[in-house]
Amino acid sequence: MSIKKWPVWRTVELGMYKNAVEMIIAIQNREIFVSDVGIEMLNNIPYLDSRQKLCLAVLSVEELGIFAKVTTTKRVYTVAKKLGLSLCPEEVGPQLRIEYKDQPDGETLFIAMEPVLISSGYEKMFDVKCQGGKKWLGFTSGSSNYTWRPFDRFVFVIQ
Repeated sequence: MSIKKWPVWRTVELGMYKNAVEMIIAIQNREIFVSDVGIEMLNNIPYLDSRQKLCLAVLSVEELGIFAKVTTTKRVYTVAKKLGLSLCPEEVGPQLRIEYKDQPDGETLFIAMEPVLISSGYEKMFDVKCQGGKKWLGFTSGSSNYTWRPFDRFVFVIQ
């Protein structure tokens, strides 16, 4: 595998909100839906002290060159890193949800990130989705053994 130049899908600016309270207010003011687990995750992630722009790429498991019927999070991340992509800082999920106003209905994007440990002991990662015209900051398993299908799409940082 060789490092490839990936097209920029979208750019986000982190560091606009200094803590979970500011981020949660921004999300609620935009009528974005988030569950109690999502709120807990927002309270458990670090926030940047200064602004930083990141270029993002969106790729399906298959576009990464993984053609198995199912594959694990660990394999997706390993292959992506070999291709020159990086995991997202945790703040990318909520910031992308705020900025991605034109997300097509039915689309779900999984944020490639280190998992956030929640009070139940489970590891979770953010997803950004639009269902029935409603914008959601959701979550899914962050376990390294969780399995993905070829059409599942991840957000990565372009190095």
